[in-house]
Amino acid sequence: MGLELLLFRDSVASQDFNFYIQGDLNQMGLQRRFLQTSCFIEVQQSDVRPVIKQEDVKRALISIFNDKIEGWWHYLDKYIELNICTKEQFNEELKLSVKRNRENLQ
Repeated sequence: MGLELLLFRDSVASQDFNFYIQGDLNQMGLQRRFLQTSCFIEVQQSDVRPVIKQEDVKRALISIFNDKIEGWWHYLDKYIELNICTKEQFNEELKLSVKRNRENLQ
């Protein structure tokens, strides 16, 4: 079990923290640190998953989307719901992201 799992497995966030960050453990950790350090959003832990307050969700997702933080693609429905982007814009950004990743591998 990883250190982060051991540290947070029994933690429970307060009730006003109810939006769960999405992704694998690495992606969630990167998003958590980004939100805390770049966006100054308070992040708590609920078991192994980071959670934020509902009032911070739109600002957090705008920042994650604009900066393409690892795991940004997990929020398509929320992006559309909050008018952060359209499905077409999301798909275009995803294509560009895949293209950049392929170029970086070469």
